[in-house]
Amino acid sequence: MVRQVNKLTTIHGNEVLKYPPEINASKYPFMNIKINERQGASDEGFVTDIYTYIPVGIFNNDGISYNNLERGLIGSGIEALSQQGVSLTQEDIMAAAGEFTSQASAYVGMDISGGYSAGVAKAGVALNPSAVTTFESTEIRQFDINLKFITNSNKESQVVAKIINRIREFMYPEQIGTFALQYPATFEIKFYSPGSSQPNPFMPIYMPAYCTGLQTTYNPSHASFHPDGAPVEVDCQLSFREAEQLTREKLNILMQENGVDISGAENEDGTTELSAETKETLETLKRQGKTTPATSTQG
Repeated sequence: MVRQVNKLTTIHGNEVLKYPPEINASKYPFMNIKINERQGASDEGFVTDIYTYIPVGIFNNDGISYNNLERGLIGSGIEALSQQGVSLTQEDIMAAAGEFTSQASAYVGMDISGGYSAGVAKAGVALNPSAVTTFESTEIRQFDINLKFITNSNKESQVVAKIINRIREFMYPEQIGTFALQYPATFEIKFYSPGSSQPNPFMPIYMPAYCTGLQTTYNPSHASFHPDGAPVEVDCQLSFREAEQLTREKLNILMQENGVDISGAENEDGTTELSAETKETLETLKRQGKTTPATSTQG
């Protein structure tokens, strides 16, 4: 039955699933996968806490996107004219004229260069594109976690099945109207040292993420079953994509929350330094009462 948005009620509660059952009391490190079911606000709804061992091959993938910007003839020319003592060579003039005639020919749809571009190419002269690296964006991080469950009893196999079914259930959106879908649950993955209630500061720190993939392989090594028909061995590959892009400020907050010491890092406030001429102009206007006290740009 499709839920109506105006009749949406928030379900509160918490479910705890452990594999193996003594994972929290054991002497080994463990991992917590918290599933936050979204109902209404992002922090409301049913919560499932999954406690299990830390698998091998945990990785953290950070990436930044950059691009190339070619300033070309105009950009290079403006920069050259703004510098003192810059002299143009004959080759500079040839390269600039060749670029200009090539662009003009492309614009009018016919060759108006009179063979000039071919002569420049024959002379072995080319225009320096003056490329610079430009920042594009931070990449939304993605990561995988691979779990292997080898159960020793029917009870353990039932817990494993419930863990997999919970992840599968909440990775999908929920229909809340004829056309509307509610976002899937978010997943928080944290790693803990034995007996500790604080996240392990030496392990990767992930932001809340969506589960984008779930692959399960039943009895990958051998065909063994418990008396109730449950497979003895189950491999589970989970893929996640963080819900937001990272910035330095968000990362610092995450590290502080997870007990990572960042006190040695400089606190850069992002103030833009103004030129002496601009400062003098602003001071003059300030004395005349034409400006506000703020004279710098905060990043």
